[in-house]
Amino acid sequence: MVAIGDLAQTPEALLRKAAALAKAHDSVLRLVHVIAFPYGSVMGAGAQLRQVVAQLVQDARKRLRRMADSRALRGVPTSSDAIWDYPVSDALVRHVLKHKPEFLMLESHRHGRLARVLLNNTDWDLIRNCPCPVWFSRRTTALRGKVVAAIDPLHAHAKPANVDRIIVRSAVAAASGDVNRVLVLHAYSLVPDQAVIDGVVEAYWLSSSATALRTHRERLLRAIDRELRSLDIPTANRLVIAGDRISQLPRIVKRYRACLLVMGAVSRSGLGRLFIGNTAERVIDAVGCDVLIVKPRGFRTPVSRRPHLPMPHLA
Repeated sequence: MVAIGDLAQTPEALLRKAAALAKAHDSVLRLVHVIAFPYGSVMGAGAQLRQVVAQLVQDARKRLRRMADSRALRGVPTSSDAIWDYPVSDALVRHVLKHKPEFLMLESHRHGRLARVLLNNTDWDLIRNCPCPVWFSRRTTALRGKVVAAIDPLHAHAKPANVDRIIVRSAVAAASGDVNRVLVLHAYSLVPDQAVIDGVVEAYWLSSSATALRTHRERLLRAIDRELRSLDIPTANRLVIAGDRISQLPRIVKRYRACLLVMGAVSRSGLGRLFIGNTAERVIDAVGCDVLIVKPRGFRTPVSRRPHLPMPHLA
């Protein structure tokens, strides 16, 4: 499924990329555009505004049909739909729940830290709430480079164990099955972390002795090898790096000229919502390649399958 934000011009690069993935996996494409108007404001504004919204939906569907017939999607079975729903992120999640695509692809642009915290941004809400993998397209070039799978083999950051296997398998699929293009990466920090001891959160330091660091690194390599063994990924394609993930991931992506970074995200509720997927969010800001965010098995989206208000007929 490909979310089209701006209908004023055809996103040729995005469509070509989606078409290449669809052909590689013998899949069909679905283009979707959201007309985002709160139901209450439209339904309470009288028949004239409702007719305007109906016309917007009709026009958007015509534009999407033309995109589906464009040269970029030639030879790829493609359907399309424009929907009236609000907000955009929830609308896309509901469409995902209805059609169950392999992943949702959309264009993404850099966001400032304040925008991430203060605004209800579609990208971040999809990271939190979309049940299928979300592919943020950042580059216009073809997907021919390395694919970096960023994992946490010791699950030091409380991610479910199955998410690493999903990350690696998704990276292999994105590389069209070419395991030689996949780099499995783990970056571990040497700065203070937190531990809960007798109910009290205390800071601790990972020992900086050479022996302790070597032991820790070997433990990480063994854990990664367990992931690689079942997928036939060459052991030479494992990268274990000491350093902060948020700084190291963009550096590795640039060094290996990666076309895609695959990461995992876990949704939390309450106050933690501001920090959910913090690494993923900050890395998306920093890297220039595409980013694919996956969820663990059993993830349940908090978004309702139905809009808060019934979808009215716009005839």
